[in-house]
Amino acid sequence: MSTDEKLKHSAEELAHYLQHRALGEGKESKLDADYFYDLMKKGVFTFFGIVCHRETGAIIQDNQNPEGLKKYHDDIKASLKEETNKWNLYGK
Repeated sequence: MSTDEKLKHSAEELAHYLQHRALGEGKESKLDADYFYDLMKKGVFTFFGIVCHRETGAIIQDNQNPEGLKKYHDDIKASLKEETNKWNLYGK
């Protein structure tokens, strides 16, 4: 995966996370992946307290709402587990 593709993927993840965090804070986020991607291409890697990796754009930490990031990761894990259980490929 090229650096550009990594940044695009990370920008999508960041936009998704910010929407998740905003909902948890009783707010709304209308910023999309293109907004973050354009800024990452210009060398900006900190957004609303969220620190992203300077080469890949991956979220490293959320200084403004660390519990929001933990909840986001927990929700993703729960969603994946639920999806896996739904398919129940091994009959367990």
